[in-house]
Amino acid sequence: MNTTASSDRPASVCFVVTEVLGTVRNGGIATAVTHMSLLLAERGMDVEILYCGWRDEVDKPWASRYRDAGVRVRFLDRSEAVSPAYVADSWRAFQALASRHYDTIVLQDWQGLGAVSGLAKRVGLAFGSTRLVHHVHGPTEWLMEANRSVELAPADAATAHLERLSAEYADVVVGPSAHLVSWMDEHGWRLPDERHTVPYFTSRHLEALDAPLAGARPSTPLTELVFFGRLEERKGVRTLAAAINRLDPALLRGITITFMGRPAHFQPEDVLAMFDDEAQDALADIRFLTDLDQPEARAYLCGPGRVALIPSHLDNSPNVVYECIEDRVPFLASHAGGTGELIAEGDRSATLFDPNPASMAALLAPLLAAGTTPPPARPSYDGPALMAVWERLLRPAETPAPIERTDDTFVTVVIPHHDRPEHLLKAVQSVALQDHTDLEILVVDDGSSSPTTLDLLDRLPAMFKHRRLRVVRQENRYLGAARNTGAREASADWLVFLDDDDELTPTCVSTMIRAQRRTGARIVSVGFDVVDGTTLDHNPHLHTWIFLGSGIHLGSMMNNLGGAGMLVAKEDLLAVGGFHERHGVGHEDWRLYVAFALSGRAVTAVPLPLYRYRIRPNSMIRSTSAYANSTIVNEVFAEHLPPALDAWPMLLRSMAEVIAKQRGRIEYLEGHVASLDEQAAEFRRLLAVRSVAARQR
Repeated sequence: MNTTASSDRPASVCFVVTEVLGTVRNGGIATAVTHMSLLLAERGMDVEILYCGWRDEVDKPWASRYRDAGVRVRFLDRSEAVSPAYVADSWRAFQALASRHYDTIVLQDWQGLGAVSGLAKRVGLAFGSTRLVHHVHGPTEWLMEANRSVELAPADAATAHLERLSAEYADVVVGPSAHLVSWMDEHGWRLPDERHTVPYFTSRHLEALDAPLAGARPSTPLTELVFFGRLEERKGVRTLAAAINRLDPALLRGITITFMGRPAHFQPEDVLAMFDDEAQDALADIRFLTDLDQPEARAYLCGPGRVALIPSHLDNSPNVVYECIEDRVPFLASHAGGTGELIAEGDRSATLFDPNPASMAALLAPLLAAGTTPPPARPSYDGPALMAVWERLLRPAETPAPIERTDDTFVTVVIPHHDRPEHLLKAVQSVALQDHTDLEILVVDDGSSSPTTLDLLDRLPAMFKHRRLRVVRQENRYLGAARNTGAREASADWLVFLDDDDELTPTCVSTMIRAQRRTGARIVSVGFDVVDGTTLDHNPHLHTWIFLGSGIHLGSMMNNLGGAGMLVAKEDLLAVGGFHERHGVGHEDWRLYVAFALSGRAVTAVPLPLYRYRIRPNSMIRSTSAYANSTIVNEVFAEHLPPALDAWPMLLRSMAEVIAKQRGRIEYLEGHVASLDEQAAEFRRLLAVRSVAARQR
């Protein structure tokens, strides 16, 4: 059956991934996406892959295969600078996806590439008629548990948060195992109501979706146990070695153990050290095959006398199990995670063991004693049933509702100001050009004294009478106090804040109002374009900054919530105490978002740059104390912690700064080493030339 969006065009789907076959030699996500994209294209669908990895081309054989199948591969455009770094590729992916129409976008969970797209749909920016599917393979938090690791740098913690957001904001979550979807539920992930468990497609499905598996291979003398997986903690390297050490050495005589997979946490010498001397003496050999690609690895396993071992501590739906089932390779596997779901119920007792050395050894011992390879396990799934689920998911979504108007919401735009008349006029003009018409402009002059400024302030109300501009004056009390004065003096229940040297895009206010209506947030932030503010005109664009409006657990280490450009409910702003008024200290906006989030008030963000933020050598963020700025934010966290834990927020911020500096140092040293390598190569070339010249003489 061909799934079509209408009578005259096929259904369109885009896979957003960090890897596909042809950019890597193997890998779970790459294998799953490649097989599925080729199969859907074969069935008449319009298929595109948005590749977000770091290769700049697909290997020629695979490029030809995608092209011949009608699968387009598009590369992520990284030409624009985006901050912060952890959100950059998710935002770039959103920009790429929003430029075209798809009926369905399938977003792989790794690195949270779907987070910004999901947020954009949630606040009404895009994808009104596109279904967003979050495809679960193995998020960062799950991998930490599986690898028994607690190492997580701040940027990695932010990426883990992106992975949660991608799932939370999706329309549908699909996982190849019930295990991982249940794990997400148990760990507090807020998932959409629609969820499906759909095992992966395999290369066999590309040949014939409903073809039966080949018959069982004949039993042969058992000569080799093959560990099938990367050399990492999660894959159970230690478990295998400990199980072998528990066995009677007599059972091991004549047996070779082969580790087939890339080094990760362990190198071959680390693995060898895990085996007892008695086991090593009894075994015929311990070998390592670390550089096989997927076809080579599968061909090796199909050799006579071999049994694959898959002792993972935790796995979602491992491709190695699919491949063993498909190739009729006998195997033993840990039932941890979703592995057992793939195996026919009648074959599980002879194939699966608990993820510990004793259980594995108990299953290995009789197998080695028998001395022959066992029958291969059968699958619990079939191709047509898998495709039927995906065809339902890939059907066209409903036509989106028209964009609602916002003119029934009255807004006060507050502009604090101090002696920057040339910038102030541009800021006010940007507000006057808003497509949202029901607003007033309130300029709060914070003690300006220059004649030029005072003259402009006198003339502004008449210049912008159509926008109901008012000027409120006070003695100089700094930025936070000026904003609070504006909040108290505002006529509207909803406030927008704009610094006097920044400028709104024409749709900024209306876009924030729509986001607020869709989400119920009490404060809405927007992204901004950072421009060089050293001159009034011709400000070159430096980079784009995007906020997430969520992740308060990260909020003492980084401001991922929002900036000075915001829409906020006046009542809530005053209830949390407004902006801080400490003179010479920054982060008023950061502190306010934290106060909203910790008080239970909903926060969201619009992931688009909707104002221009000028940065100058004497900008507040560059001229104020980093310690004082951090302290003003962390005080809010401390109010919600027991006194004994007051130091936690600053400790987290300090550790984040240390990690950032060390990473910078490492990057510097890596660059220095690369430079030295280049110099050494040039020196060797010169020596070779001199040696040739000497021989010729």
